Amino acid sequence: MFTLDISKTKAFSIHLFVSLIIFIVIAGLIYFAWYPGYLFWTDGGIQGIAIIAGVDVILGPLLTLLIFKPGKKGLKNDVVTIASIQLAALLAGVYIVYSQKTIGVFFTDRAFYTMDHRMYGISPTSKEALERISSKALKEVYVLDPDEEKVKSSLTEDFTNEGFDIFNPALFRPIQDHLSDIKSKGLKLEEFSDLYPDLLEWANTMNLDTDSARVYPYYAKYSLSNALLIFDTNKGQVIDFWPRNINYSFKREN
Repeated sequence: MFTLDISKTKAFSIHLFVSLIIFIVIAGLIYFAWYPGYLFWTDGGIQGIAIIAGVDVILGPLLTLLIFKPGKKGLKNDVVTIASIQLAALLAGVYIVYSQKTIGVFFTDRAFYTMDHRMYGISPTSKEALERISSKALKEVYVLDPDEEKVKSSLTEDFTNEGFDIFNPALFRPIQDHLSDIKSKGLKLEEFSDLYPDLLEWANTMNLDTDSARVYPYYAKYSLSNALLIFDTNKGQVIDFWPRNINYSFKREN
């Protein structure tokens, strides 16, 4: 049977141990499910880990260390209060991290962008369009060029009245159907040999197919404009990202 007749140090240790177990479980969800692969580093995975660590591993045990005093009158109420505060903060933190997870990787205007629910504001129309792209949690989307006349003529009147935002759901297509176009708009790894020698060394270590691998500007939530995305144009999947040299201006060839 649980008893409060324990020392402050032991109470702190128990609370810290339980909090660490909870943290490990949630951190696993963040790393493997909510922000998998490169998204963990570029789209908020690390920030999510920091939020959960703050409200779970630090806040709760710290309150126990400050408030818990063996034999104190009303100690049980204090323990309940501490647990309630930590649980509320933890649920809020989990909600924030989950609600801001990336919903899709979009290719448009020769670059890759990521978007989350908060930034995009999922409407029923947008959600339906994304679901048609893929049943996977992370959608990989090719965005048609809204300035092409053939694209304009194919859009419904409702969408044309809304204008030509690049994230207009009428422009969404499965990325697998446009790999040749994506390949033509990327740069080969060899073109980065002078500025990014480590990138080529890494590519050789990974045994990448340099004929299909292409490099693109990558605009993610936290990497801003200082990242490149390496994309396999044969398999239609992201290989990895690479920090961009701030002195490098990405070539834009017509």
